[in-house]
Amino acid sequence: MVRNESSTELIQLLDNREEAIRLNAVLAMEKLGVEEGSTKLFELLKRDSSPEVRIAALNTLATLKDPLIEKAIEQALSDKEKIVRVRGLALIGQLEMSKELTAKLLAEVIQKRSKEEKQVAVLTLGAMPSEYSEDIFNKLLNRLEKGDLEPEIHLELAEAIDSTSSGPLKKRFEEISKNLSSEELFSSYEASLFGGNEEVGRRIFFQHQTAQCMKCHSFDDFGGNA
Repeated sequence: MVRNESSTELIQLLDNREEAIRLNAVLAMEKLGVEEGSTKLFELLKRDSSPEVRIAALNTLATLKDPLIEKAIEQALSDKEKIVRVRGLALIGQLEMSKELTAKLLAEVIQKRSKEEKQVAVLTLGAMPSEYSEDIFNKLLNRLEKGDLEPEIHLELAEAIDSTSSGPLKKRFEEISKNLSSEELFSSYEASLFGGNEEVGRRIFFQHQTAQCMKCHSFDDFGGNA
């Protein structure tokens, strides 16, 4: 009953000049399951000046399992703001979308977007049925073989191919890896030097009771001697 009585007012608030009001209207629509405003939500995703509002609109369309969700994901992945694109990329692995469209979108991310987005896209591709991902993986392996694949996604490529059910892909990756020079093998681990959370890592190393890193490893004359 609350949904029925408030849906019209909430949809009207999507045009409000105040960002906070638009954002909270979208969040309320998601919580109440207001389906009538999907076209308006899609317009917000395309044109609203606030990345937070655009992300909220995308999330609401996903939560409502709206028929526009595939177009919404496609729109999000072309957004000018990285945080919106990353949210769209995260949703790809959570929603039941056309496998052909998913593979196409992931290929575009791998080709055009930032290092972090490419890493997520490669790993997401590894979870797809090989009939949809094999061609994309073979193109990446061609680049790896020629030495022009970004080192930052080497580890993700190895992990993704290992998670597929494709014997030919795994065999080809192994053959290419055997022919890499020692310098190329070292560069494939370059991605491990970036990202992460330094403070969280420090707490795990020094304080985590299960990991007990200090039992074997030493720091500043404290700890083991592994």
